[in-house]
Amino acid sequence: MTLIHGKHLKNATILGQKIDLTGYTASQPGQVTSLQVVNDRINAEKLKVAAGSGAYVEIVNNELKVKATAIASVTVNAVAVDLTSFIASNYTTGDEFQEGDTIVLKSATGGIKTYLHTGGSDINENDFVELEKPPLEDAYIRALFEAGEGLSYDEATGKFSLNNLLEQPLEYKAGGENGELLTGIGQYWDTMMLDSDGKIYATRYANLYVYDPSTQSLTTYNNSTVVSSGDAFPSGNINGNNIMFKDGDEIYLPYNVSGIFRYNLVTGEGKVFNTSGGAANGAQLPSNNVRSVDGSNNYIVAATSAGLWIYDKSTDTGTVITNGSSFSSGSAFQDNDIYNVQIDDNTIYLDADYEGIWVYDILNNTAQSFNNSNSGLPSSIQQFLTVSPNYIFNPMDESGVSMHNRITGIHTFLDASYIPSNGVSLPANIVYQITWDGEELACVYTDGNTLTGIWFYNPTTDEGRLLNSATSVSGDAVPSLPTQEFKLVARDKTNDITYIALSDNPFLYKHSIAAGAEPTLPQHLATIKTVEEKIAASQGSFEEGIVQQNPSSILSGDNQNTGIALPKKPKPGLIFVTINSTVHRLGNGVKTMPFYFSVDGGTTAKTFEELAIGDTLFFNGSIAGFDLDTNDSIDVYYNA
Repeated sequence: MTLIHGKHLKNATILGQKIDLTGYTASQPGQVTSLQVVNDRINAEKLKVAAGSGAYVEIVNNELKVKATAIASVTVNAVAVDLTSFIASNYTTGDEFQEGDTIVLKSATGGIKTYLHTGGSDINENDFVELEKPPLEDAYIRALFEAGEGLSYDEATGKFSLNNLLEQPLEYKAGGENGELLTGIGQYWDTMMLDSDGKIYATRYANLYVYDPSTQSLTTYNNSTVVSSGDAFPSGNINGNNIMFKDGDEIYLPYNVSGIFRYNLVTGEGKVFNTSGGAANGAQLPSNNVRSVDGSNNYIVAATSAGLWIYDKSTDTGTVITNGSSFSSGSAFQDNDIYNVQIDDNTIYLDADYEGIWVYDILNNTAQSFNNSNSGLPSSIQQFLTVSPNYIFNPMDESGVSMHNRITGIHTFLDASYIPSNGVSLPANIVYQITWDGEELACVYTDGNTLTGIWFYNPTTDEGRLLNSATSVSGDAVPSLPTQEFKLVARDKTNDITYIALSDNPFLYKHSIAAGAEPTLPQHLATIKTVEEKIAASQGSFEEGIVQQNPSSILSGDNQNTGIALPKKPKPGLIFVTINSTVHRLGNGVKTMPFYFSVDGGTTAKTFEELAIGDTLFFNGSIAGFDLDTNDSIDVYYNA
């Protein structure tokens, strides 16, 4: 193609198959096509869509076209209460609104509603779709949340709480059971008692044995032992199958013909109490045949063949009670031949030769009897165990154990036919001895033939469990008949250790359950497990300020004085309370928690920083959700 010099294509017009160049004409088809292409290229180069505008406009056949992206129109209506009423008045032909048009109904029922035309042609509600706003009202948002494990959530307020976390029991994975046959004893025992010093005190004939399980060493005391001062060990035997009493460094031993012998294990001083002397004031022992002895507070009590003897250490005074004694209320026992006596605080319990249990309140001088006629207790009682304030347990020859609840009056026979709610029943009805570890009753059982073991029973949970030859342990296997028969049991509850006296050499077996290193708690409770470690890390040492104390009475309601006072001033740091090993919240200057400390009788709560020796622990039952009784074990943990 030849261009004509001096002429501009912009002045050209296309006329049919010819292009007019103002006087010049290209008439050949090839020339026309070529010029058209040139024209299009020139226009395309001059007309462009700006960067960033491609989503809204485009060039089609040299024409600008706006894309259908914007809302064509927005109609706001303040009259219609719903879409139907709006359409009846404003959308009758179908061309009033097009695809993308928006309608806002300000007076719609339930609030403002917005609709978008979908491009439909039904001329009714089908042509519109509601543009829904998210329901962001408080109630809607709060309803979307819920509490997970260890949290509590109040949907009404939208608040989360860690209260549940602090009230879950601390349970740790058992590290395994272990058995060990202890050596160095060489003698079968008649009685066995585990003291808080970790040593076992046992008797046989005229001998007192002190056995240290940690060193497996035995020390023997008898009438060959030279005392440092005072009275020598008396003649005769220590009464077997009954109770001796240890008070600090001193131990009180009941003799069958010599009264009571008190021996100081540290100083070596001895003292005899008998019918001839011992008490500086009041009455002496009514008989030298002393079956058992026990003690509490300042009192030592002795069961003799001629009545009850009460010795007040603070005044060095003896008192005798017999079947002829009188009281402020109640009556005396019928028979002076007494076998067992126990004292808990200031209350004495004794069995008066086939007459049930006789209870005496020293301070109030009142007496009460529990026997077959008024409580269902067996008439024949020659061994019993009281657990204040609820239970009296009594091994019944070959009929298991009787359990009497003095509060409810319910009497239960725990024998082989009794099926507890949890765990296992007593395997055999012959029960040699029972003991209480603060939570469970431990019974030495046998059938005298093939069965022997320990049956543990928790009256609170109604659960029974066994320790016998079927128990899987590491170390020495649990002994069994016919080689060994279980005779006596003692429990170290704190360290979960059970000592069992055996019928033959080596005479003593130790069963222990080691605590595992890791808790079985879910991860969200892991912080509680490390409370002690955190205190130790931040303060240098961790000390249990109050350990296993019990409320002085049943506590119900709020602002109740537990009777428990701080023995030491806490250092700054964490402080918390446990009830039966379950952590509960302690108020820091507030009375809105289950526990708080006060110095003014509960009127105001003290902050942790203000705590001092003698501050008293108060309990809010309605906040905690339960009452406390004198069986509940309370611990207060803090760094001192």
